[in-house]
Amino acid sequence: MVYDSGTIFEPKILDIKPEDLRARFLDGVRNVAAVSLQIGYPTVASAPHSIVNGFKNLLAVAAVTDISFKEAETVKEFIKVRLSWQLCFEVV
Repeated sequence: MVYDSGTIFEPKILDIKPEDLRARFLDGVRNVAAVSLQIGYPTVASAPHSIVNGFKNLLAVAAVTDISFKEAETVKEFIKVRLSWQLCFEVV
């Protein structure tokens, strides 16, 4: 046992590595981001996810309408190619 300033610790508690601390911190950040996304409250942790989700929604709308921008053209081309391949291999 290790005694420090009135507190008794197990010796193994002193074996914590920086990687362990970083992993625990990132777990907390992930939890904050998940909760923030679920309740719709923007935080620094959830903002990148919110932006990406919004962009995915824009791509989905552009894929089924005449709306066009550079990234949407890439998605529309991918859909066209995939549909043409499906038609080529369709069993009659």
